[in-house]
Amino acid sequence: MVVIPVWIIRPFKAQQPERLELAYTLRRWSPIVTLVVSVWFARQNHFEWMFNPLPDAAFVSANEASFVADRTWYWL
Repeated sequence: MVVIPVWIIRPFKAQQPERLELAYTLRRWSPIVTLVVSVWFARQNHFEWMFNPLPDAAFVSANEASFVADRTWYWL
């Protein structure tokens, strides 16, 4: 919302009234758009974007778990 008006106006070229009007309209709407995007992003769980959840996660007891080795752990 900041870079687009600068690119549209192009300060070192001939400026057109339509482009200036569009740039000022974008500048006027930028706080609202920033607020909406911030609220949307705050409601997202970005950890799910990075780490895909397991499709069918389930719990089993230790006796039923075949991937657990039979060891005795000593904690210090």
